[in-house]
Amino acid sequence: MDLVDLFWNLRQQQQIGEVKAKSDLAHSDAQSHESALADLSRRFERLALVTQALAELLFERAHVTEADLAAKIDEIDMRDGKRDGRASSPPRSCPKCGREVAGIRTTCLYCGAPLGGATPFGGL
Repeated sequence: MDLVDLFWNLRQQQQIGEVKAKSDLAHSDAQSHESALADLSRRFERLALVTQALAELLFERAHVTEADLAAKIDEIDMRDGKRDGRASSPPRSCPKCGREVAGIRTTCLYCGAPLGGATPFGGL
């Protein structure tokens, strides 16, 4: 085996090692994402169960109709001016630094100042 073949083989082994390391990292990332997805799935199923129970209690005890519920869902959806199936709040300006922050926040992301005003679910 000459010197060129030796260097070629060494370079090939180095590249194989780099690809293996990237593969191992990708596998680890995939496992992490799979675990996070399983957790989200469990949380979603729990939320669906709680939502179903709340809806049934409203229908049975408060005599709320499905039309009432649908109208309230639409009202909440449109609070940000977009019918997108999401309960989001429009961004607001911080009274201290003037930067725009997400409407759901109670304090400024940039300077920490309290934002005041209404928060989703009355601050719950």
